[in-house]
Formats: sequence, C-alpha cells, structure tokens
Amino acid sequence: MSLSNLKKNRAEVLAKLKAASEKQSSGGSSSREVDARQWRPIFDKERGIGSAVIRFLPAVEGEDLPWAKLIKHAFKGPTGKWYIENSLRTIDKSDPVALLNARLWNSGVDSDKDQAKLQKQKIEYYTNVLVIKDPANPENEGKVKIYRFGPMIFGMIQEKMFPKFEEDTPLNPFDPWDGANFNIKMVAKQVGKDVVPNYEKSVFGEPAAMCGGDDDAIDKVYSQCYALSEFSAPAVFKTEDELKRKLFDVLGAKTGSGVVTVEGLEAPAREATAPRPTPKAEDESPIPDTSDDEDDLEFLKSLVKDM
Repeated sequence: MSLSNLKKNRAEVLAKLKAASEKQSSGGSSSREVDARQWRPIFDKERGIGSAVIRFLPAVEGEDLPWAKLIKHAFKGPTGKWYIENSLRTIDKSDPVALLNARLWNSGVDSDKDQAKLQKQKIEYYTNVLVIKDPANPENEGKVKIYRFGPMIFGMIQEKMFPKFEEDTPLNPFDPWDGANFNIKMVAKQVGKDVVPNYEKSVFGEPAAMCGGDDDAIDKVYSQCYALSEFSAPAVFKTEDELKRKLFDVLGAKTGSGVVTVEGLEAPAREATAPRPTPKAEDESPIPDTSDDEDDLEFLKSLVKDM
C-alpha cells in the first residue's frame, strides 16, 4: 500500500494489522553478524539505565505488515555443541525442536519439563523505525533503522492498537500522522548472575504527526524504509531433515530421561540409551511462550562467553 493510500484508509490498515497479529500469535536469515541497517538502544550497565525515542514506520510497498516475526531456538547440548536455528514454525511448518519439546513436556518427568523450558522458542520482531533521540549514539538521530525487539515491546504495541478497555482509543503506532513516538526506558534487572535491561517502563507519547505533519518530510522518511521480508523468508530456514540432523548431532539419539530426540533417526551402536517413558499425544506447543528481551540478551551474553 502506498503512503497516500495509507493516509486515506487508516481504519482498514488497523483492521488488517489486528488480523495478522492474531494469526501470528496463534502459532506458529536472521544473523547475529553486524548489520549497519539495524539499531538497538544502548543500556548503560554501570548506571543501570538506558533510553531512546523512536517512531515506528509503516510497511513498505509490496509488504502487508510493518513488522517481520521470527521464531528460533538456541540452546547448548550435552555434546558441548550449540543448536542455534530458525524455527520452521515461523512459516507454519512442523519443527523438530517443537516436537521434541512436546515429548519432553508430556513424558511425566519434571526434569524433562525443565529441559523443554530451556529449549523453548524465542521470538523476535523486526520493524523500521525513525530514530528521534539516541543519547548514547546521537549520530543515529534522524536516520531510518531496522529495530529488533522481543515480545515485551510487541505486547505494548498490540495494547496500543487493540486496547482492552472500551474507553481507550485504538492507536496505530505505525501511522505517520495519527501515531505516537515510543519512549524506550530501560532499567536494570537481575537475571541469574547478570544485570540486564528491563523495558517495562517504556511508554508511547501523545498522538502526533511525525515530522511536524509535513507530508514531504514524511514521504522522504518513508522512502528510506527497508523491506523486512528477508527476515522470515523461506530461504533463511533449513529443511526439516537438516534441522533433524542438527538436533540429533547436538543432543544425541535420546535426551532427558530417555526421550527420543528425533523420531526415525537411530542411535549409533556405541551410544548407550535409557529406556523411554511412554509419552502422551504430541503437541507442538506444550510450553507457554514467556520469552522477552531479557531472555534474548541473556542468551547473547552466554553465547559470547561460551563459544
């Protein structure tokens, strides 16, 4: 949808966003390498705070949503190897880790449930933003960047678009005219032995047109937006067979109390295995998703330390 059509059909756009959001929430190549297009606010660990002000931007022409959603798994196996892969559930396909987690969760063994929690899915979103204020890196101000964030901030966006209380007016944060700036406020939170940023104090400002309502300036900003389809395109996912082999390589033939890691793949003759409890019917989503930005940052820190 063009920017001019977006301005004329705001109610229709918000309805489409709601439908798409509900679909993504019901089920289900990003790289950790440096990407100059991407931006994240800086958290001052010594002071325990961090802040920035951004404006979420609309979907580019040819794309239906102003965000891309990516589901992934990241955990270390007893082999010492890491499993860091995008989940096929992102594109509504069966994923071997989701199936394994279901078997672990339904085994009836508490330690299996604990392992399933450690292997749970991590969700991240990508969207275009205009960086309005970045105290840590002022050179980013006025630039369009891709912002990667977790379910906590996405929940704030959803609450603004689809408020729970009737007296609250819905607001589309991605609307250049009727939207609002997002004030990112990070405070320190202790997670295990580390201190990580918590985003709960982040808030939207009052509704106001960006760029002072200057349509030419808005159009200039919009023209700098990036296509987001690459972050969840089929090309960034390995095949189901490739993921099965990788999971087998990281965890072995059986895991936990003796649960089969990948159905259909046999253990090497030298590998000793424990008897397998009889599982309940499989379910690809037995674990509530509680991932957020804190989990993601903690994972990144452990990855840098252990690899």
